Amino acid sequence: MRAPHPAPRFWAATALAVGLTTSAIAGGAVAWAADSDTSDIVVSVPSPTPTAVRPWSPSPAPSVPVAAPPASAPGNVPPAAVPPAKASTSTVTTPGTGAASGAGQPAGPATEPAISATPATTGEKAATDRENYTLGDQVTVSLDGFRPGEKVQILLYSQSRTIGNVPADEAGRLSHTFTLPDDLPVGAHTLQLTGWESQRIGLAPIFVTAAPASDLAAQGVPVWMWWVGGGLGALLLVAGAWWALRALRAPAPVEGAVA
Repeated sequence: MRAPHPAPRFWAATALAVGLTTSAIAGGAVAWAADSDTSDIVVSVPSPTPTAVRPWSPSPAPSVPVAAPPASAPGNVPPAAVPPAKASTSTVTTPGTGAASGAGQPAGPATEPAISATPATTGEKAATDRENYTLGDQVTVSLDGFRPGEKVQILLYSQSRTIGNVPADEAGRLSHTFTLPDDLPVGAHTLQLTGWESQRIGLAPIFVTAAPASDLAAQGVPVWMWWVGGGLGALLLVAGAWWALRALRAPAPVEGAVA
């Protein structure tokens, strides 16, 4: 017996589906027409909500990381940290003026100025108690304008001699008294004052003469020689007087006397 062909079933199912779909569409159209006669359509539009405006601010610049080359790679050496350079605090002074041209502390401790064979050709005029002296006299020299407490070198020319290194007072004034050497040559000389820190230079000319001839003590003659010389002179005077008296008392020769 042959099996029934499936085509009649397929077309029957398709016809049923089309009929049901047509009924559904017709029912919806009738319902929409009934509602359109009695109902109003209301459309509501929501009001806009204000949005807060934030103030503008510049955004930070993006940082770009710099990657250091690996230390393990051949030929790559990481850069060493370099400390920030410090500002120089050295002080520069102008010779002969005592004024600093740079701010800050001195670069190092002050040292004694070098001693030259001849005095400086320029400098401030220093003061002395007088201009003419004799060997062995005391000399007082003074000059202002040094730094407070600064050491001042005192030299005596024409032959370079160091008198001393004397500190100035709190006002920067130097005043020093010393004795002229006995072996100092007679003639014109120069006193030179030089500040250790300020390099300020002062010059004072003086003139030295020999001691008077009557001043034997200043020439180094001891006192006991005066007594010895005076005693010898007195003995010679007494001997001469005695010889003169004896010569006057001698008897005169008799004329005509026979030997």
